[in-house]
Amino acid sequence: MDNNGHAYSWGKNNYGQLGNGSSDPINSNNPHPTPARVTDPAADTTWTTISAGD
Repeated sequence: MDNNGHAYSWGKNNYGQLGNGSSDPINSNNPHPTPARVTDPAADTTWTTISAGD
């Protein structure tokens, strides 16, 4: 998260895990090491906590 309450994520994204509305081909071995901003569910969304899993 940044200071403005925007969430960011990074990773493989082959099933859209980054949450930014995109996905890479299923067999892609192209991880995204640079954080991408997560698509907010509403225009006035402010993220306050984030949880991650395996």
